[in-house]
Amino acid sequence: MKTNRWFTRNRLSSHLRIATVGTLISAAAAMAFVAANNSSLTLLSGESAGKGEAKVQARWARSDAFMRHFQTLLGPARTKDAEQSASDGAAQEAYDNRAYPNKWIHAAQRQAAANAASAVGKLSGSTSATFAIQANWQELGPSGVPASALVAGESTGGTAATIFSGRTTAIAVVPTCTPSSCTVFIGAAGGGVWKTSNALASSPSWSPASNGIESNAIGSIVFDPNDATGKTLYVGTGEPNGSGDSEAGVGLYKSTDFGNNWTLVAGSASVATGRSIGAIAIDPADANHIFIGTDVARHGSSSVNGGRFTPPGEPQVGLYESTNGGATFTRVLSKPSDIPDPGTVNGADFFRGGVSHIELYRPSGETQVYASLFDYGVFRRSTTLDHDTAFHRVFASAGG
Repeated sequence: MKTNRWFTRNRLSSHLRIATVGTLISAAAAMAFVAANNSSLTLLSGESAGKGEAKVQARWARSDAFMRHFQTLLGPARTKDAEQSASDGAAQEAYDNRAYPNKWIHAAQRQAAANAASAVGKLSGSTSATFAIQANWQELGPSGVPASALVAGESTGGTAATIFSGRTTAIAVVPTCTPSSCTVFIGAAGGGVWKTSNALASSPSWSPASNGIESNAIGSIVFDPNDATGKTLYVGTGEPNGSGDSEAGVGLYKSTDFGNNWTLVAGSASVATGRSIGAIAIDPADANHIFIGTDVARHGSSSVNGGRFTPPGEPQVGLYESTNGGATFTRVLSKPSDIPDPGTVNGADFFRGGVSHIELYRPSGETQVYASLFDYGVFRRSTTLDHDTAFHRVFASAGG
């Protein structure tokens, strides 16, 4: 069997020589030529091509997804930028397959997938002629990975007793913490919310606490300072770290029963879906006065193997304020962020303009607001100090 394939495109006079691709066809298959035009793809056998190209044809409707699939089989495109060539690889193909027939995976698709998963999880065991569904699952582990099991060089500073997990992006300690009883919540980049009620023990016991949250990508957790019992807290979804595997979120969630159940804060969906919520602050004088800071995040893949581009039309990242308990949010501070570049693997829009932290300070009868924005600095809103209701930069970063 010959070791080369030829790929031809209509209106191209030259042929591109392709190295052996054993996975394209079996050893018994004939050589193939592929010609693409605006409406179809045509396969030509090597034998027929050698006899004046008498055609043995099969046609498919042309689509970007198919073209990407064929490019993936052939290997990365040869470009000057290795990052660009990677955008034609298997990860992009997987994204295209999930998005099809659309170009992007939008919030409605993610919501439908979450609803379907929830519905399956509620099913009792049942069988049919073709499949069986068993809803009762038991965790088999492993529960963490001890440092002793890691390959040399994969860990820094770990001891044999250390248990490793993925990225932890947020932490909140209950205001009523005492040496004998202390509850802590953490949020993981792709593992949801976890809770321990014995945080000060030598080996705390952790359990998942994400019931009702439709994303495992967590960016922030805070307790409501207005609830003295510590039962009310908020979680912002989406990882705000700006990397290629920082998955986008689906809004802000609230719990009033110590994290046992969570509900979506309705007004956050329109301003934070497709972004991440990296910061939350609740006015200590008014539980209905809420601030969230949004950041760039990725779409369509996961916090494990890398994300895709930010689809067009996503909400502007910045500082958002609600005065009605989260029923609606208004953007009160934002600065220009990076423009996504579709010629790169992850869009090349990272941190710029995202809100990394919010602090509320109430020295007297006014709640002063401080927010830090990537690449811009720290901004303050205080009628007492600045004599207006605008945000003023009180610290300028050097950029970058």
